[in-house]
Amino acid sequence: MSLRIFNTLSRAVSDFSPAEPGHVRMYVCGMTVYDLCHLGHARSMIAFDVVQRWLKASGFKVTYVAMSPTSMTRSSNAHCKTAKPFAT
Repeated sequence: MSLRIFNTLSRAVSDFSPAEPGHVRMYVCGMTVYDLCHLGHARSMIAFDVVQRWLKASGFKVTYVAMSPTSMTRSSNAHCKTAKPFAT
């Protein structure tokens, strides 16, 4: 079974082929939480975990990097300290 994805550039479904044959690189942003936690926050982590597991089971070497909420919090906090308020 091959992986078919929707290519937003061509606006068509096409067969997946990695840039480097046999090796897939995935960089995934984590959740951004500004309010109470809910099940939707886990969606992207679960979805991309399933994709990378399927790719590994299909014989691909997978480099999977997921940005952690901790590093995102540090980034957000640094931004808040330097951000200028919008004029109203």
